[in-house]
Amino acid sequence: MMPQTNLELYNRLTEIVRLDVEGDVILRARDTVKVTEPFTGVSGNWFVYSITHRLDESGYTCTLHLVR
Repeated sequence: MMPQTNLELYNRLTEIVRLDVEGDVILRARDTVKVTEPFTGVSGNWFVYSITHRLDESGYTCTLHLVR
């Protein structure tokens, strides 16, 4: 029963954004994160749909795919 409920809630999410941020090992898919970015209007609580952790010569970064 729980997976069906989560699917129904996810299907109501309509806004999608992709962010590249400084790396954070604590971030995971299915987390809820608070974004503070008043200039673009992305501020608020977002569901982390997917995340890619990347470590290369330029440093440690994360690419977040967020929905709400």
